[in-house]
Amino acid sequence: MRANDSAEKAPSSVASSLTAAQKKALIADERTTFARAFDSTNGSGSRDLIWAANYAYKDLGMSKEEVIELLERINDYWVSPMDEERFNNTIRNYIMRW
Repeated sequence: MRANDSAEKAPSSVASSLTAAQKKALIADERTTFARAFDSTNGSGSRDLIWAANYAYKDLGMSKEEVIELLERINDYWVSPMDEERFNNTIRNYIMRW
């Protein structure tokens, strides 16, 4: 797969055409919608959390607080979660600056 192929299938490319009901359904099925972040491998967790945050906030219309709660659930799902201090200093602070 080439980079262009994956970009064409990226959630952001179709989110603008989603109805409010479709966005609500995607948010409700977070394990599938954010599978990339839930299934993140060691070394790519921060990037995948930021991807999930951007998609949830910018494309699906979640609030900052909802996004942070989502990312906490994703982090807690991992076998080796990010420690709380690092999560707060990187992920949470980044989102709160939006």
